[in-house]
Amino acid sequence: MKTDIHIKNKGEIDLHGLNKDVFSYPKSILINKIGGYSFKTFQYDGKFESYGSQLDIGTESELFSLINKEFKTAEEVIENYDLILEKIKSLKQSPEINHFKTEKSELCVLVSSDIHQDSIFKLTGKEMIDYEEKLIWNCSCSSTKK
Repeated sequence: MKTDIHIKNKGEIDLHGLNKDVFSYPKSILINKIGGYSFKTFQYDGKFESYGSQLDIGTESELFSLINKEFKTAEEVIENYDLILEKIKSLKQSPEINHFKTEKSELCVLVSSDIHQDSIFKLTGKEMIDYEEKLIWNCSCSSTKK
């Protein structure tokens, strides 16, 4: 389940994974959009590559070090809208790539505002796979990708 929440005098946030069977706060907190920013993500865990359009800001995510705050409920995420948006605004904008690494995985994030939507944000399916194959992985979780 996902929900688009409008926060009065601030903006919108689109939260994902709110079903009781999927809900895994504070470990995983999925955001599709916030304050007019959307995302394309490419992840490599040493075995598999994946792509998506959600940022995970949970305690077990690559982005936790950027946000540096634990959220146990969706309400806490909403209460910290300004903090999260400030951190997102500090990231490089597409077509530049933001890299985040942990011991287990590497994440490449493209950030785009609704106003300056990069063409990468229109790619789907096979096009995304082709784009991902062009990324240079420097993940310490595997010696096969360089």
